[in-house]
Amino acid sequence: MTEIRIWPGHARGTVAAPPSKSLLHRALIAAALSEGESRISRTDGPALSEDILATIDCLKVLGCELLPGDGAITVRGIGKDCGVIPVEDPADEREQTGLILPVRASGSTLRFLIPLVLSLGHPARFVGEKSLFERPLDVYEELCQQYGMTFRYGQTEEASFLDICGRAGSGQQGPEHEESRPGPMSVTIQGHISSQFATGLLFALPLFPEGGRIELIPPIVSRPYIEMTRQILERFGIWTCRETLQEREAILIPGGQRYTAANISIEGDESQAAFLKAIPLLDSESEITITGLDPMTRQGDRVFPDLVAQLKQGKMIDLSDTPDLGPILFGAAAGLGCGGTFTGTARLREKESDRVRAMAEELGKFGIQTKTGEDSFTILPGELQTPEEPLQGHGDHRIVMALAVLLIRTGGVIRGAQAVRKSDPTFFERLQGLGIHIEERNEL
Repeated sequence: MTEIRIWPGHARGTVAAPPSKSLLHRALIAAALSEGESRISRTDGPALSEDILATIDCLKVLGCELLPGDGAITVRGIGKDCGVIPVEDPADEREQTGLILPVRASGSTLRFLIPLVLSLGHPARFVGEKSLFERPLDVYEELCQQYGMTFRYGQTEEASFLDICGRAGSGQQGPEHEESRPGPMSVTIQGHISSQFATGLLFALPLFPEGGRIELIPPIVSRPYIEMTRQILERFGIWTCRETLQEREAILIPGGQRYTAANISIEGDESQAAFLKAIPLLDSESEITITGLDPMTRQGDRVFPDLVAQLKQGKMIDLSDTPDLGPILFGAAAGLGCGGTFTGTARLREKESDRVRAMAEELGKFGIQTKTGEDSFTILPGELQTPEEPLQGHGDHRIVMALAVLLIRTGGVIRGAQAVRKSDPTFFERLQGLGIHIEERNEL
């Protein structure tokens, strides 16, 4: 465990935003499914986040070759061989459990790859941290039940795992079901749950002979992330079509498509940049220039400065489309002294931590009072005080970063600060580069 002490100060200088984790996940998977060689640039070289490393490790297991270089990753995709998984030693443990996919603690990696692996028809075991498998996977579990495919949780002394097996989209069912289900796969998803399920299906369905259809029942949250997936698919030669119904939306995906290799540069991450943007918004003496962001980005979290402006005006903030901004917006409401009321917070309870509970607990150490509802969170106006006891990171990268921004004002200690490695291993180095005095030590 890592403990970070931050001294009060003013941040000044120029800093590069880390590459978009959401875009990089998607580009890596699309490139891995392509025939030929793709180059994904602006990836921060060796400073890849743990989530991205999880996706890279899993794609290698599926037969893809990924070669990290200086600020770029070259991807040699499996292309037409998708679905033909070589097993070098049939006598090894994969004879029983299939492919071993190390997802670490990455919810994106797990949810993006489950439909793809099911389409391959090879037994597979996703292995990761226990907390990851406590997050909802209901959409895929119900899909496997419907089509007679294996979906089974388990645990060893070292880690938790999920075993899956089946041949989705091939007209075949699991071993205990002999009847076939020809035709396109149709999946209905409640729009208020994570967009990651739709993204996972969007990657896999183009490979099915008959394609498929994803129906989204309103209200639809995190819509920008679904559109981001469609944008990446288009760059790699995959066509999808939105269909608007009276009360529902659907995405149609023609089958039998092939991914084509592409070169792509990853723009800066608006979710991560929000923590840097917050510093001068909370401290008038801080001056930061952030490079690497695309002014024409489609990333939903680009709205962070607008939401802060609404906070100052006393407006209620709906986090349904921007859940990742929750912790830093909570911090901004406290740091500005204006407080604020947030809705659409229920989903924040199912992230790396219960982010509502975690922020309420830590803001209390700054002397800030809060009120929690089933799908709302209110931060009462108040003056930020220096915490008299260490703050806790709750194993959540966004909690740690939000607390670090507040400590630039007050000074203090965060325990469990290593959680930032999940999304931005260089976060504290970036702060130090802006003149913030930080001391790191390992906890006993």
